[in-house]
Amino acid sequence: MRTEEGLIEAHIVADAFCHHMVRSIIGALVLYASGKRTREWLRGLIDSPARDASLTLAPPQGLSLAEIYYPAPEEYGAQAERARRMRTAATAG
Repeated sequence: MRTEEGLIEAHIVADAFCHHMVRSIIGALVLYASGKRTREWLRGLIDSPARDASLTLAPPQGLSLAEIYYPAPEEYGAQAERARRMRTAATAG
């Protein structure tokens, strides 16, 4: 969404992030919003478990980390297992 000052503001929430994941997401959204890529291209990125090597990363300037929530220490193992199952399921198809 755009702020009153004309800035683009995005809130991304996840239980884990890969290296440069947020920059990849923002880069893809900027390409789509500027008309340089189609809705089908964006849908293909979302549906694919692999990162598109041709995707331009958004520059880090202007991106900020607002909050981090960690599970309670006794939940670490269960969270790691959930993340592992999701990664395995995404790459199995």
